[in-house]
Amino acid sequence: FCVHAGENDKNPNNVKDALRFAKKMADQGNAITLRIGHGVYGMDEEALDLAEELSRMEPPRVIFELNPESNIALNNIMEPRDLMPMVREFMRRNIMFVPGSDSYGQYQTDHMQLAQTFIDMGFGEREFTMMKLHQQDLLARIEAKTRADEARIANWGTEE
Repeated sequence: FCVHAGENDKNPNNVKDALRFAKKMADQGNAITLRIGHGVYGMDEEALDLAEELSRMEPPRVIFELNPESNIALNNIMEPRDLMPMVREFMRRNIMFVPGSDSYGQYQTDHMQLAQTFIDMGFGEREFTMMKLHQQDLLARIEAKTRADEARIANWGTEE
């Protein structure tokens, strides 16, 4: 499931609340993966520890969707580089992160603009490679779930 959390400093605990919920679900045997859009605010040591723990589970139980364009548009960060300390910490702890546009239609962010923003953030080959691996893993999991759902739904490929 997906949530927006840590988008601004209005609700500083919503990232931790979402991570605690994902941990509770995992502890109960539910194999959900939480996708957190933004995660810019509230990423204190406790939140990072929870995210790291959830990331080490199989399958990983948390993925952060970085939305730098909307963070800038909404004045939640001043410049893309403001996100790099968080990205470095995610990489150090092996917490999964993927790119996000936070609604293409709303901010008119295309893939080229988003790539340039990541370069402006300070992404180099290492960061892009890691993000690409995370994205490929996420897409493979979504595809596998879709195929499993197709197999369980009668007449999936028909008009019915």
